[in-house]
Amino acid sequence: MILNISKSKLRQNKQAVIGLIVIAILSALALIIPLAGGWKISLALVLSSIVLLSVYIALSFELVHRAVIALFGAAMIIIIIVATGIIGAADSFEFATNSIDFNTIGLLLGMMIIVAVLAETGIFQYIGIKLSKISKGNLYLLLILLGTFTAVSSMFIDNVTSVLLMVPVTISIFRILNVSPIPFILAQVLTSNVGGAATLIGDPQTYLLALQ
Repeated sequence: MILNISKSKLRQNKQAVIGLIVIAILSALALIIPLAGGWKISLALVLSSIVLLSVYIALSFELVHRAVIALFGAAMIIIIIVATGIIGAADSFEFATNSIDFNTIGLLLGMMIIVAVLAETGIFQYIGIKLSKISKGNLYLLLILLGTFTAVSSMFIDNVTSVLLMVPVTISIFRILNVSPIPFILAQVLTSNVGGAATLIGDPQTYLLALQ
């Protein structure tokens, strides 16, 4: 037990070190490349790009909680635009509140509540088992059934959430079948993106595009 905890902490520390190194390298490149190329890019744009890259890397390596990373990145952007004189300090609060799309946040919040309720009912596990029984061991048919269900569910809930709910079911099914689930998981990821792009509520990006 203690050995497993120490290995987990060592893995987390290794991820944190790698993530910080990647952030440092990309930040240096973001500063050096415009200067070396003679590009006329504002300091605010360069610093904002560094913050955006750092946020994505921190999310990828799970350095800290995602909410903390998002709030820290937003706060840094506001500090940069105030410090560089793009907006005044007195207008920063109004700028921040006007930049928030509460319609999108409300949609995502409602979707997350619905998904949380559905996940507790076990409906995704039930449908996954039913699809595996319908396929009767035919892997090609099972691939089509799982991909189709993932695509259809992604039309009405967030595609990332649908994948997160279906992947554990897929792994459990193929652990019983003693077959590698990786090709099926990749197929579900692809079909999830296709299904999410089919409707305005299937993916936050499509909803944001519809608002433009």
